[in-house]
Amino acid sequence: MSPATPVYWIDSNVLISAKDGPFRFSVHQAFWEVLDDQAKTGRVRVSKMVYDEIVKDGPHDQLANWMKARRSNGFCITPDQSTQRALTSIADYVQVTYGIHQAAKFLSGADPWVIAHALAGDGTVVTFETLQLGAKKVKIPNVCAAMGVCFRNLYDMLEELGVAFG
Repeated sequence: MSPATPVYWIDSNVLISAKDGPFRFSVHQAFWEVLDDQAKTGRVRVSKMVYDEIVKDGPHDQLANWMKARRSNGFCITPDQSTQRALTSIADYVQVTYGIHQAAKFLSGADPWVIAHALAGDGTVVTFETLQLGAKKVKIPNVCAAMGVCFRNLYDMLEELGVAFG
């Protein structure tokens, strides 16, 4: 992949919102096929921690089953050393910038790992959270902006990938 071809790292909330909303499995199977195809080309990924949030911590629903079936196809990525180093930078920033309770809560979930994968690999984070300057709660886009990581919502990602559902 060229530098102009980013890897999109999807946050848990995007997948959960998609399956609960406009892209329900029973209504819009094509969306899930697009994610499959994009995962096979290396364009769309999730962190192992996102996988864990959905499969191990969440309800065992269609999304969890869909994720399990894709555990080993290149969609779900275990952090490597560069991702772990990126996480350290993120943790340092969050602990200095936010209160101890907010930092601890944020750092205990998958969100910092999504950002770390993108930071380590010059990728783009996909989330439905929005940039909120001065927020007391840690927000993915705020951390992305501070770390120089691009972020998009799901619809922007689909547009950038050239996906159109007809």
